[in-house]
Amino acid sequence: MERPRAWTERARERRMRLSLLTGSLLQAIAAATGPLAMGPWDRQPMPSAGRLANYLESHAANFSALALKGVEPRNDRIIHEHAHINELQQPKAA
Repeated sequence: MERPRAWTERARERRMRLSLLTGSLLQAIAAATGPLAMGPWDRQPMPSAGRLANYLESHAANFSALALKGVEPRNDRIIHEHAHINELQQPKAA
């Protein structure tokens, strides 16, 4: 999100479309499944997209561990040669 290309017109449009699609899917899945109690205090749980999203978020670590089993994390760029701190300083002006 901090990269400039994340805020282009096309990127924002795609994120809005994806969020609308995701919200619609959550509502459809929540309507088809039973009510989810969020804790022991929840006496009358109701099926809703928000409850389903919270449930999936609380279990996301389990899903990601299974999905990424054997996959190494990667960075966008790897810097092999590090510049020494003295090389980064500007020369003194006369």
